[in-house]
Amino acid sequence: MKLKFLYNPFESVSDKILLFIGVITFGIGTALSWKLQMIFDGVFDIHIFKGITFNEAFAANAIDVIVLCLFLFAAGKLVNPKTRMIDILNASFISRIPVYLTTFLIVFMPIEEISDKIMTSISNKNGLQLPASEIIILLIFSCLSLFLLVYGIALLVNGFRVAANAKKSQHYIIFAIALILAEIISKLIIYYL
Repeated sequence: MKLKFLYNPFESVSDKILLFIGVITFGIGTALSWKLQMIFDGVFDIHIFKGITFNEAFAANAIDVIVLCLFLFAAGKLVNPKTRMIDILNASFISRIPVYLTTFLIVFMPIEEISDKIMTSISNKNGLQLPASEIIILLIFSCLSLFLLVYGIALLVNGFRVAANAKKSQHYIIFAIALILAEIISKLIIYYL
């Protein structure tokens, strides 16, 4: 039962509690973005962004949630005209929690330094030479990041499934198209803002 709650809280938690959790984690995510100098510049993207202001962190995070919510709400309405905005908003908020957790991986693992070494090796055309310890760190980081990405998408799929009562494969194709479009549009809006 506890695992089901972690995998699909949308079936067992009220929409008001999910909204409360979503708003709180949105605030925490925005603060993390600002304090740790990272930007959420896409639905599931995070990058180091030195000099980011609180307003920029808030705007990028808000754009991600709003654009995702709007595209998934449109997709939900195509699937089921009774889809409620609050349910899609909750799915958009809750699915971002793994993205916020990724900031801790970036901070507590020397990913920036290893990335700089890789980029320097590429630009100098020396060939890539990393010690085994850094390769292990990259492997662990990649596995944990991939797990968090899959978990975020699983939360979003489950939230959409519950909100739109999606059951057919066509419904999930519509979901996938909406998710890809939300990623592209949120990146473009953040880039040009």
